[in-house]
Amino acid sequence: MLVIEQLKLIFNRNEMNERADPRKVITRSMIDKSNIPLILVEILNGDQIATLSAFPGDTINEVWLGADGSTVTTQNGMLIATRGMNYDLMGADVGAAKSLLEKTIAKNIDLSHFRTYKYLAADNQEKIIEFSCVFSKENQETVFVFEKPYKTDRISEVCEDGNFQFQNTYWVEKEGIIRKSQQWHGHNIGLILIERVI
Repeated sequence: MLVIEQLKLIFNRNEMNERADPRKVITRSMIDKSNIPLILVEILNGDQIATLSAFPGDTINEVWLGADGSTVTTQNGMLIATRGMNYDLMGADVGAAKSLLEKTIAKNIDLSHFRTYKYLAADNQEKIIEFSCVFSKENQETVFVFEKPYKTDRISEVCEDGNFQFQNTYWVEKEGIIRKSQQWHGHNIGLILIERVI
């Protein structure tokens, strides 16, 4: 598999402290020859970028596995957990968010909901943060993921807790697939870009 060979090359370079951007190594023709579900993840305020493949076992949610053993877990494309990152997100409740995202697209109205994020504090105790959020449909937009165009609806989700505010952005295809997103991970890491490659 050409894609897998290139992924190994990328991570071997990372081990030698040489950064390799998957967008410059993996081509659309290589992707089209593969049938392995794949996402690209990039920390937007940092210098980390990698491709992750679907976990090969049975899982309740979508678990994406990196070559170094780190994982990103999503539920219908929405970020719910990470493992192997600094300041891991232990869990996020996105059940209401996913349902309201679909309604925002279908009815073109702003809808509000609550979100909770769970982390481990320094004393190994759970720290839970709750936000009040509002979805808004912005416009239709064509996005490119590894050179391939996708027609999407662009949806923003603005969340605040009285002291802090952030915005998630989703590019959603007609079939409901979140093709691309910028989602908040936490105060330390900030926004993460997730692109569904396959």
